[in-house]
Amino acid sequence: LVKGQSTPAWCSPHHTRPAHIVTEGEFNGVAIWEALEASSMKGLFNVQGVAGSEGLPHMSHVKTGEEVYIYTDEDEAGKKARQLWGDVLSTRGAVVKHLPPALFGEGLKDACDVAGGQGLEALGALILQGLQEAKLHGEEEKPIQGLVSGDVWPSKKNGYGVRNGALCALAEGVDSESGDKYVTEEPLCNFTA
Repeated sequence: LVKGQSTPAWCSPHHTRPAHIVTEGEFNGVAIWEALEASSMKGLFNVQGVAGSEGLPHMSHVKTGEEVYIYTDEDEAGKKARQLWGDVLSTRGAVVKHLPPALFGEGLKDACDVAGGQGLEALGALILQGLQEAKLHGEEEKPIQGLVSGDVWPSKKNGYGVRNGALCALAEGVDSESGDKYVTEEPLCNFTA
C-alpha cells in the first residue's frame, strides 16, 4: 500500500479475458465472479471489485477495444465513481458500458445482497440481464429536452416552471421510439407573481 492511495481492487484469477466487469466493493466483485463462473458465462469476464467509490480500477491489462461493464451503487458517490471510471477507461480505448443502476431490484443494493438472499444462480441471471441492457458510457444519461433554468423539481418526474409568462406543472416524459427524455408543460394559470 502507498500512503495517500486507495486499497487495491480485488481481481478475479486469470485476468486475461477480453471482457471486464468493474464493480464497487471487493466482496461484490467476488460475488459477481462466483455467479459468472457458476453460469453459462464462465470464462468470459475478468472481474474487479474496487475498494469503494474512492478507488480506481486496475487498467493496465485493459486493451483498446475491449468491453468494460461498470456497476456502482446508486448514491452520489457511486454516480461520481461511475462517471470517473467510465471516463478513465474510455481514455484507455475501452468500450465502456454501464449496467443499469437498479440492476438488483427494489431494496437490494448490491451483488452480495442478491447472492446472500437468492443465491448465485439468481445473481448470474440478473447480471446477464444487465449486460443485455447496458448503455454505452455517455449515453446512459441523455439530457432532458425542454429543461429551463429556474425550474423546480420536488420529485424526479414532476416539477414547476414558468413558460411564456405562465406558471406550469412540468412532467418528465420519454419518447417511446428514440428513448429521449422530454418535459411536458401544463399551464396552471396565465400569469406569474
